Amino acid sequence: MNSPGIFVFIICILITMSVERIDSTQYEKGPVLDHCGVVAAYSSKEFTFYPRGVSGLHRINTRGQSGAGVMSFHDDGSISKFQNKGMVEDAFTPEITQEWKGKRSRSWAFQTRYGTHGNNGKHNLQPIVRALRSSGEQFSIIHNGNFVKKNREGDISDTVQFAEELANIDIEDWDEKILQIQNSNTGAWSLVVNTKDAMYAMRDPYGIRPLSYGIYQDPETEKNVYVVASETSALEAMGISEFTEVMPGTVLRFDNDGVTLLQHATNVRRQAQCAFENAYTKDPYSKLHARREHPKDINIATTVADFREKTGRLLALKEDPEIVKRADVVIGVPGTGIVGAKTYASALGLPYVQAIVDDNNGERTFIMENIDEIAQKVANHFEFKPTFLRGMKIIIVDDSVVRGNIIEGLIKLLKEVYGADEVHIRALFPPVDKPCYLGVATKEIEELLAGRHNSDIEKMREEAGADSLVYVTAEDIIEATGNDQICLGCTVGHFPPVSPVTIYEANAVGK
Repeated sequence: MNSPGIFVFIICILITMSVERIDSTQYEKGPVLDHCGVVAAYSSKEFTFYPRGVSGLHRINTRGQSGAGVMSFHDDGSISKFQNKGMVEDAFTPEITQEWKGKRSRSWAFQTRYGTHGNNGKHNLQPIVRALRSSGEQFSIIHNGNFVKKNREGDISDTVQFAEELANIDIEDWDEKILQIQNSNTGAWSLVVNTKDAMYAMRDPYGIRPLSYGIYQDPETEKNVYVVASETSALEAMGISEFTEVMPGTVLRFDNDGVTLLQHATNVRRQAQCAFENAYTKDPYSKLHARREHPKDINIATTVADFREKTGRLLALKEDPEIVKRADVVIGVPGTGIVGAKTYASALGLPYVQAIVDDNNGERTFIMENIDEIAQKVANHFEFKPTFLRGMKIIIVDDSVVRGNIIEGLIKLLKEVYGADEVHIRALFPPVDKPCYLGVATKEIEELLAGRHNSDIEKMREEAGADSLVYVTAEDIIEATGNDQICLGCTVGHFPPVSPVTIYEANAVGK
C-alpha cells in the first residue's frame, strides 16, 4: 500500500466517491472545555473597532464557544454592552453587527467564553461590567484562565467574583487598585480591565495563559490604537504584524500617554506556560506559547504549527515497525490533529488521507457547552469515506486523548459501521491523568481515560477499543517546545515536578 501508484489511486477514490453521514450520538460522552479568548483596544480618541474586534475573535473561536460579548466606553463614562450565548458568528447576529459596526469609543473589550467555573447563564458571560463601590465609576473585565481560590460552589463565575473584589477595593488610584488585586490572587490569568481613561493588561506570575499586544494607526483619527489579544493570530487578523508579549507577572497600563509598565514579574521562581495550549487550543498560525526572555522575542518565535510538526516526528520515532508494515493509511482527526498526523505519516513513509472530514467551518465540536448539542454536532458534521475504509488497517492520530470519548466513538464507527480491519490510536500529547484547576474543564480524575486506569496503557487501549495505543512523552513536549519551563501538571507524574498545579492544587475548592 506504500507505492505512489496506489496512493494516487486512493486519492482518486476519495475525490469521486459519495459521502455518508453517521449518527454518532451514542458514542459521545462529554466535551473537553478549554480556555477563553480575549480582545481589547484603547486609543486617545474615539474610534470604530467592532468589525476588527469580531474578526480577531473569529480567528480564536477555538478558545471557547459558550458565549461571546462586547463592551465599549463612551467619553462620558457610560458603557454600551452586548452578550449572547453560542459561537462568535451566532452571538453577533447581523442585527447586532448593524447596530455596533459604526459605534465609536476610546475603549473596547471582546471575549469569547467557555465556563469552567459557575454556570453558563448570561450573568457569567463577559465582558463583566461593575461599578466601584466608592464612586460608582464603571469598569469592565475580560479574563482567560481560572482563579483557584474563588468559591467554586454556586452559579457565579470566578471572573464575576474577581470583578466584585475589584469593585470593593477602597483605594482611589486605579493603578494601586490594579496592583493590589494582581498581587493578591492565585491561579492562571490573562486579563484586561477597561476603565473610562485607561486599559490595563495583566498576566499571572507563571505566564500560564498567553497574552500579547500590538499597535496600528487608525486611518480616521491618525492616532495609535493599542490592541491586546489572547493570541498573535488574532492580532494579525486585525491588521497587526508586530507583537509585544505581556510578560508573566507583568501589569501594563494603556492610556493617552501610550504604554506604561506598572509592574514587572514578582516572586517568579520559574515560568510555566501551559503545554496544552500548543497541543490542543491555539490557532496553528499563532506564535508558540513558551518561555521568552524579552517581550519582543515573540516576533521571532516559531509557530504552533511548527510545534505540532515536531511532535508528529517524535511520535513516529516510537512506532512499532510491525504495525508500520501492516498499516494501510494514516488519518488525522480533524482540527488540531492534522498537522502532526501528516508529519508522522511522512516520517514513516505511510500514505496520509483525510478520510474523516470536519466540514463545520472551524467549529470545535468537542468543546461545545451542552452535551446533547455536542453529540448532535458530531452527527451533523463528521464525514467518512465508507468504501475506502472497509478492510483497511488504519492509524488514527489525534492532538490528545483526554476523556477518551471521541476516540472511542471513532473506533466504534470505523470498525462496526465502516468495516475497518484495525484501528491504531496515536496521541500527540502525553496521557492526561490529573485534573486541571487552571483553565481546563477537567475536575475529576475519573473523567480522564488515563486517570481512570492510572496511566496503564493496556487498560486504556482496551477501554477505547483500539488495536494499539501510543502517546508522546512529557520529555517529547519539552523538546518540541524548546525549553523546560512549561506546565505539564495535567500529565503523568506531574512532570516536570515543579508545576503551578502542584502549588495551586491544595488551594482549589470543590475538587
